[in-house]
Amino acid sequence: MRQRFDDFIESVDLPILYGASAIANHLCIYQYNQETCRLLSRLIPDDEELSIDRAPANRWNIDVLAPEGEQQL
Repeated sequence: MRQRFDDFIESVDLPILYGASAIANHLCIYQYNQETCRLLSRLIPDDEELSIDRAPANRWNIDVLAPEGEQQL
């Protein structure tokens, strides 16, 4: 997701750019702030020995099939 933001952020004139990743019925929402150059959700650091490049489950906190998830959208 970070690479995708980096690829086109210069050509977008928005103060905050949103992105979403989906797995089944769960979403993870990203926000890039042009003024501060910060992307939320935070980066997961690499590890040369372990495969830890997976996003924590709590990032996928919007269930689009649940009434609460529908309200968040």
